[in-house]
Amino acid sequence: MTTVVELLAAEQVTFCVDTNILIEFQALASLPWHELAPAATSIRIIVPTKVGAEMDEHKFSSGRLRKRAAEFSDLVRRLEQNNYAPINLRDARPLVTFEFGALFKAKDLDGEQFELTDADNRVVAEVFRTSVDVPALVFMADAARSCGRIPNLRY
Repeated sequence: MTTVVELLAAEQVTFCVDTNILIEFQALASLPWHELAPAATSIRIIVPTKVGAEMDEHKFSSGRLRKRAAEFSDLVRRLEQNNYAPINLRDARPLVTFEFGALFKAKDLDGEQFELTDADNRVVAEVFRTSVDVPALVFMADAARSCGRIPNLRY
């Protein structure tokens, strides 16, 4: 199995992000991607559907949550204008793109391993399913820890 260190040393790195990353960290476009993945020429950021829904709910909050939700809404508008094809967040090296993950129905997810009615479990289940199609996927999250260690998922 490939380690996170090996994945971050690749030229192309793909991340799935959790809601906490979007709320607690600086804007995705301004993260120090070159420090995180020094060899990367491109970084792909995938946002699971459940994370998008959680960010949408935060737009009615106040303070920092509302500000971060508004920033996320701006990204969603850009995706809509681009027919939901990935958008560039940053053109400089590394190129950073942003996109939504696939819309999975509950039957497409592992309901035996994950409690799909729990928000964190649903996010991890979506990332786990996404990792089938995107094998070299790195999950940036706190949510995975609450769901236990998941084989073949790097976080």
